[in-house]
This record gives sequence, structure tokens and C-alpha cells, in this order.
Amino acid sequence: MKYGFSFKGTHTKEFQGLTVKTASRPIKPEMRNQTFTAPFADGAVSAADKNPYGREFYEGRVFTMVMTLTAPDFPELNARLEKISVWLMGSGELIFDDSPLISWDARAVGSVDYAPERAGTRAILSAAFEVSPFGRLVWRAPDGPEISRVGIRLGDQIPIGADAEGYMKDIAEDKTERMVINNYGDAHVRPIITIRALNSDSSARIGTVTLEIPGKASMTISGGSQVKTAIADCGRHIVTDENGNVIFGRAANQVWISGGFLELPPGRSSLYVSRTAHAGSGGVSVAVDFAPAYMWSTSVNDIDWG
Repeated sequence: MKYGFSFKGTHTKEFQGLTVKTASRPIKPEMRNQTFTAPFADGAVSAADKNPYGREFYEGRVFTMVMTLTAPDFPELNARLEKISVWLMGSGELIFDDSPLISWDARAVGSVDYAPERAGTRAILSAAFEVSPFGRLVWRAPDGPEISRVGIRLGDQIPIGADAEGYMKDIAEDKTERMVINNYGDAHVRPIITIRALNSDSSARIGTVTLEIPGKASMTISGGSQVKTAIADCGRHIVTDENGNVIFGRAANQVWISGGFLELPPGRSSLYVSRTAHAGSGGVSVAVDFAPAYMWSTSVNDIDWG
């Protein structure tokens, strides 16, 4: 690959004299191997999918890039190397030009080695990024794609506007509603679920909300008498209020979780949302937000928009 890439919002083309190619980019993550042996049985038994989610889990990947940097003289080469070395620190979003719709959570790891050549006018650098097991789309599912994004052309087959309503539902007191969630990626994702009381008076509260994909996943969020908003980040395993304060617990202004955090399988899922609360506390709105995840890459014309 002789395209460039962006890391932490800065593209390789912004560095004068820099060209890039791939040394190694594994196209799939390694499955987390969990096996055990029995004393009177042949071979090993896999326990990779023996967990509450009923699926295999995967390790992160390492992408290694080789970069060639040129300069008119050695002092200028050193100056350019300094800028690149500062850039290749920390963590952030990694996007490759040959797959512009997929973003990787990446961290620059190890040292950045280089070898000067041609009397100090050229350097060959090697840099490694530790990335998430799966990439994710550069947009959130409720928002949909933007025409202005790199890689989306006017002739591509995409929906007009995002179907945000499909990821939101109002739930009345002691009612159950069905939401059809389209995870159009090819990997499991853990969404951000926002629950807000619809009333604004003192009696408003979220109560107890259960989200269930029959036969696959179930999650119950129970709020204290003072909780009017709860934001459950299922990927990070935390629940916060609107100000980002963690509100785990059983006090009046806290929530507790039972059944584990929700995970959405690839494809369409029927998500049943039930609510129980004290009479007169009003209904709640439930919003499901996530970025579809992919093993490697996709294009807008390959996505099943539903």
C-alpha cells in the first residue's frame, strides 16, 4: 500500500517529503484462545464461546508502516524527523486512504526507528500501531453518512438522511415496545443507551427499564427516585448522568445494572424495551447509539441499509 493515512487528525501528506507503505496489516484479528484438557480425553476442549455473550472474543492487532522521508540536507532531515516523532506518540483515530470509511482506535507503540541514507538526505522509518480488534465506521448509525466524507461519492447508493427515529423510542409507564435495530456492520457492538424521563416535573424518573434481544441478550437499568437521565456506555461498562458523572449505586440519585451490558449482533435485531415505574412518573425516551464495526473494510454500496 502506497497510500497515506491520518493519525490523530493529521494526515501523512502534511509532512513534507514523506511517503508511506505498509509492512504488515493483518486482515483479521486473532481469536482469544481459551482451551482446557481433560486427563482421559484426546485433544483440547475450546471454551472460547463459553461466556455470558455466547461468542468468541478477539485480540487487538498491530499495523506496521514503513515511511520514507527525504530532505535537501541533514539539518532539515532532522527537523522533519522531530515533527514526525512528536506526531507518532499517544493514541487516537487511525484512518487509511485505501479504506476511508473505517476508523481504528490506535496507539503508537514501541520506538520509531530510522536509518539515514544518501548522505543524510533520506531516512527510512518504521512505526507500529496497536489497534482495536475491529474497525468502526466513521459515522454513528443514527446519524448516517455525510456526503462530504472522503470516499462517499454523489453516485453512491446511500439513504437520504439518517433514520434516527429507528434508534429511538418513547416508552409509556408499564409498557413494552419493540425496536428493530440494524447493526449493518459485520461484528458485534456494544451501544450507548440513553434513557431520559419525558416529564419535567418533580415526579419524573426513569424507573426500571429492561432491554432484551430474545435468546441473546438482556439488560436492566434501575434508577433511584431522583434519576431523570441515565447514559449507559455498554462498551466501557459505565453509567453516567448528563454531565458525565458516574452514577453506579443504590442511592436515590444513582442506578444499578442487572443482566450485564447489552451487545448487538450483526444484522437486524428485535430489541424489546419494557418499563416499570411509580404511577404518575411519566414515560421515558430510549435511544440506542453505536458505530457499526467491521473486520477489515467496506464501501457505502456494500452496506445493507435496511
